[in-house]
Amino acid sequence: MIAKANPNWSDMVWFTQLGLSASTWNTRRRFIKACVNWAIAEGLVQGKNPWNNLKPRRGKKTGAKPFTKEEIALILEAFESDRFCSKFSPYKHSFYVPFLKFLFLTAVRPGEAIALQWKHIDFENDLIEISEAIGRDLEFSPYTTRKTRKETKTGTTRYLPINPALKKLLISHLSTGANPDALAFPGARNSKFLDTRAFRETWKKVLDELGLEYRNPYQTRHTALSHIAQKHSLLAAAKVAGHKSLDMVSRHYAKFVDNLSDVMPDF
Repeated sequence: MIAKANPNWSDMVWFTQLGLSASTWNTRRRFIKACVNWAIAEGLVQGKNPWNNLKPRRGKKTGAKPFTKEEIALILEAFESDRFCSKFSPYKHSFYVPFLKFLFLTAVRPGEAIALQWKHIDFENDLIEISEAIGRDLEFSPYTTRKTRKETKTGTTRYLPINPALKKLLISHLSTGANPDALAFPGARNSKFLDTRAFRETWKKVLDELGLEYRNPYQTRHTALSHIAQKHSLLAAAKVAGHKSLDMVSRHYAKFVDNLSDVMPDF
């Protein structure tokens, strides 16, 4: 990015005209600011660092917009039946059904589901270990699409209980004599990992064809956690989500807990 623009160290105009998303803007601004601070400290350039005054951008965060049971049923039926799958598609929409059901049933992040290996699933004690995730290999390049195995977003390991619905899904999906190191949800056509870009394109197509409001696949996590918060408690949702405190789940899911229609004053 810098090599292409070839700017002077104090020139920021080129950067402000790139049209970057808020998250990318903030990350790269931080890197450049640190680089210039280092150059000043080493005596490579002289003057004040103008990047210190460039403000970070606020992104538009999408809150929890869980799917209803009716919407979930429509989505799963469309995937299972390949209703909107082109006859020229290299693989069917139904290929993603086990992966998609797993997301709705466990509230895991998509990258955590993609990283899951059969050795992480303990059928004897009905527990699933969530300790790794698949994400972009940013150490290789900030532009890369190459995937790598890394720790979870919170850097912790959590264990999820396997209920009857989840156990039925996993057993029906498990190949006899599966290698413990094999991925539970492998990619199509012998690719190393499930292709998230292809899945998102399929997801969008199905929601568009069903006439449903578009919500990204991460909303499967919000859907499961809002259900847990509503039926059980915010603490239960926090434990399943892997959060150490109630702050995050309260911010997203408190509105789904308890019906407050009867508690407001009537003067």
